Amino acid sequence: MAQSTSEPVPAKPSVVLDHLAFAVTSWTDPRDVLVDALHGRWRYGIRTPAFNACQLAYGNNTRIELLTEPDRGGSFVGKFLAAGPNRPHHITFKTDNLRAILRDVRAFGIEPVLVSLDNPGWHEGFLHPRDTGLGVLIQIAQGDGDPTKGPGRDLLLPRPWETEPGGEPSALSYLVVRVRDLDRAARLFCDVLRAERLIVTDDMVRLRWPSGAHLLLIHESAYDEGGPYPIGVRGIAVEAAAPAGLPITPAGMGWSKTEVVPALGVSLLFNSVPVAPALA
Repeated sequence: MAQSTSEPVPAKPSVVLDHLAFAVTSWTDPRDVLVDALHGRWRYGIRTPAFNACQLAYGNNTRIELLTEPDRGGSFVGKFLAAGPNRPHHITFKTDNLRAILRDVRAFGIEPVLVSLDNPGWHEGFLHPRDTGLGVLIQIAQGDGDPTKGPGRDLLLPRPWETEPGGEPSALSYLVVRVRDLDRAARLFCDVLRAERLIVTDDMVRLRWPSGAHLLLIHESAYDEGGPYPIGVRGIAVEAAAPAGLPITPAGMGWSKTEVVPALGVSLLFNSVPVAPALA
């Protein structure tokens, strides 16, 4: 019997939602929320020529990154903050095959920017908000990127607070992202970044990945209370009861919410009832 000479079909690249990054004037600005209230655990802080960054870990394999100006100043972080106060800067997705994902991005009709494939340990590319209509930069990366494991450990910076918080890190359930074109945004995340649709309505799409927080995409004019609203990351939903003393208002379906937290530029939503398994 003749043996088949067909080539094996290459596996589709895997993608996970890794972290949400904020540009802030100081790592300590959002400490009362991210550390004291949500019990984020310090992973690392690092100094680079282009920015200083730290990461905090939460209960569902999601991280939050805080970017500040480097010691010399004059970076993209400073320019970003000059246009407005502390606020979300980018969402990072990790993949095991960046080249394949970038091909899919181009086939979708978007040209990635700031693509870097020279470092064998870290490949990355970005999708600009003007091209996606998402109101937030998307980073797609391949590699570990953990400076505590690499040769750059001499660049590590200490934790700016003395002790870690008590209690278990909160699980970040989903990020609320207002978008200009709901269908196009959902297709970008599903067709290119391998998301799975969980819930779809005329005004909202909820997406998930194998790891990390979900995304809740909402059209800019949905739930109009004076909208359309600014597009971009507008909220973080947390599977926990709201901390005592934090001003909140009902948000429906057992959720409560804060106003925009100045240290982050987003609202927080709290739900002490875990998300049902079908939606987890």
